[in-house]
Amino acid sequence: MNIVKKLIDDLTLDPHNARKHSDRNLEVIAQSLEKFGQRKPIVVWKNQVVAGNGTLIAARSLGWKEIDCALIPDDWSEAEVMAYALVDNRSAELAEWDKQVLAAQLVELEELDYEVQDFGFEKIYQPDEEELESAFENLGKEKGELETMSFTLHNSQADQIRSALEKSKGLGEFDLTLNSNSNGNALHRIIELWLEKNVR
Repeated sequence: MNIVKKLIDDLTLDPHNARKHSDRNLEVIAQSLEKFGQRKPIVVWKNQVVAGNGTLIAARSLGWKEIDCALIPDDWSEAEVMAYALVDNRSAELAEWDKQVLAAQLVELEELDYEVQDFGFEKIYQPDEEELESAFENLGKEKGELETMSFTLHNSQADQIRSALEKSKGLGEFDLTLNSNSNGNALHRIIELWLEKNVR
């Protein structure tokens, strides 16, 4: 692998990059560069970034002047470069989290005063002793007419759900409901519509 340091001003982003970088994504990359430095090179072909476009954008936002690059041989064809860029992005997407291991690691990092939000994760909520005691006391009690449910979501999932709730509310007033919570009614409407369409 041929790794060299290049001036950031000499590099160009891939104009055909199929991978989009949200502001949140770039913010997390920038925070990683600030905290840990550049630990892996971006991939460059003839001064055009093939893999690591987000890293280059983040480095520029931090005022970096140079960046480490792994060079693709100049004799590669455009088709080879395009194929590599796609498989590099897609191979990362196909990996899955071990949720139990991930949760344990996030809790451990939080206990060591790391801000896991800087890594793009939601803060792990841990109830205190008083809340746990209250929860155990209420286990055997009869439920009231209203119930609170909580879920852990990725930022992108939460954004989609908020959007869906707003669209559900836009369908009109909620009829014949004993619930005054608009979000709960909106979610229930979404579930009803989904069941009507998919369950026969």
